[in-house]
Amino acid sequence: MTVIAAARIDNPDVHYFLIAVHWMAIYRTEEQMAGFFDRDEKTLRLHIRKYVKALAALKALKIVWDVVAQDPARVPLTVDTVHFSVDEPRLFPSSGWFDQKSSGSGLSYEVGVAIHANQIAWTCGAFMGSADDRTILLGQERMLDGNGRPSDEPYECLWDKMGDKKAIGDRLYKGQVQAKILIRNRLDTPLVKRFKRYARARHENVNARIKAFTALSGTFRHKVKKH
Repeated sequence: MTVIAAARIDNPDVHYFLIAVHWMAIYRTEEQMAGFFDRDEKTLRLHIRKYVKALAALKALKIVWDVVAQDPARVPLTVDTVHFSVDEPRLFPSSGWFDQKSSGSGLSYEVGVAIHANQIAWTCGAFMGSADDRTILLGQERMLDGNGRPSDEPYECLWDKMGDKKAIGDRLYKGQVQAKILIRNRLDTPLVKRFKRYARARHENVNARIKAFTALSGTFRHKVKKH
């Protein structure tokens, strides 16, 4: 039994749980799911929503900053921004949704991975696809609110969260953020270069695993606020 109240389901059904996981992995339409599982579309929608929300509530157990805060190393983290394709919201059209990586509408999330533990330690988002990695890090972007619209409310940013610790990032973290984000440097020793390269490659592997679910690797058909 989980300690997260929002993740608890009365009388859970393993069959519908697996259907929900299948939906995230394959991301079929309701009509396709109904024919494949021989269930009514409304019934499937009800159970998929229930189990996906419960799984999402486990975030508090799976994304843990303490593994970084308690790490005595000065560089305990890698950071990167991962991008996802979405349909542009019809009620809030804007060029700000444009994501250069996908050449279409998208969302951006900042992800931090602990170097000395198998743990995602930080996530921040969602942001519109055009958001810059550095301004997200510094808390200068507009995070989307519960309605999927950019908010002027300040958010907790990784720059402040890190304190005196540092992180490893890619070449997009140039300029003032290099005070805390270590990027490629031609003056690094061969050992440091290899360490940075391995850390960045490990982070890219995490990003790829996140997108193992078709709901995240393909274009998200539902409302942005549900991403």
